[in-house]
Amino acid sequence: MSDPIEDAFNSLHKGNLLAAKDARIRQLEERLEGIREAGDALWYCVRHAQRVSAEELLEAIEEWREARNHG
Repeated sequence: MSDPIEDAFNSLHKGNLLAAKDARIRQLEERLEGIREAGDALWYCVRHAQRVSAEELLEAIEEWREARNHG
């Protein structure tokens, strides 16, 4: 025979796990978007190397590093 209280706790636990997974997925998607944007900026500097200053390139590299390491 199934215990309704235990079933309720199990259901709540599963709901919490799903909520935590959804939150982690959102966090990773945001981090991915930051890395993508930083990579695009870095790629722009590489593609337009003749027109981009050294400071712009260094800034793009630093933004990419920050996004990669810390999201």
